[in-house]
Amino acid sequence: GFPAVVSAGGPGNGVFYLVYEGCKDFTSPFVSSTIATCAATVIYAPMEAVKETAFVNRTSTMTALRETLSRGTGFRGLYRGWHLSVATWVPYLGLYFVLVERLLDLERGSGSGKLHQDNESKGEVSFLYNLRCGLGAAALAGIATYPLDVLKTRVQTGESFAEALGAFKQLGLRNIVNGMWLRVLWLAPSSALINSFFNQYYALLS
Repeated sequence: GFPAVVSAGGPGNGVFYLVYEGCKDFTSPFVSSTIATCAATVIYAPMEAVKETAFVNRTSTMTALRETLSRGTGFRGLYRGWHLSVATWVPYLGLYFVLVERLLDLERGSGSGKLHQDNESKGEVSFLYNLRCGLGAAALAGIATYPLDVLKTRVQTGESFAEALGAFKQLGLRNIVNGMWLRVLWLAPSSALINSFFNQYYALLS
């Protein structure tokens, strides 16, 4: 599944930040991230479907792609569970960016309660502070959206929603906690690094 992540991760993130930055000057971080997430899942959803299928079935990316396509009518199979993908990533990224923007605003010392500052002020926040903010925000958002992520993953790998929901109910508290922390260990550093690097380069380009 790694080739699917490599080929689609960059374009998906590019679409997200392009839309997010275009919206954030006239609306809140949550609304901006919601619009950006809906746009980016056009790329994210097929990538996730192929990646998760490859992981679960332990097959190559090309085999997973063929299996994913066979579950729907052609390319419709790539968007299996798209509604759950949106339902998972909208609250995750919404909560993440609300927390990050607020923490960055506090570091800039605006004192006005405004969530956005001009481009010049972005350069005043260090990479390490960006990273710390991102790690904390991603951890909280990852924990909050873990149940939705389990359902999304199971539906994208071929189960019906009813089957996925039944399997989740049978996991048990210990398995849920273990899976939750694995999700945090994956999302916290990846989300924090992507956003920290983006903020630094955005400030330089500005």
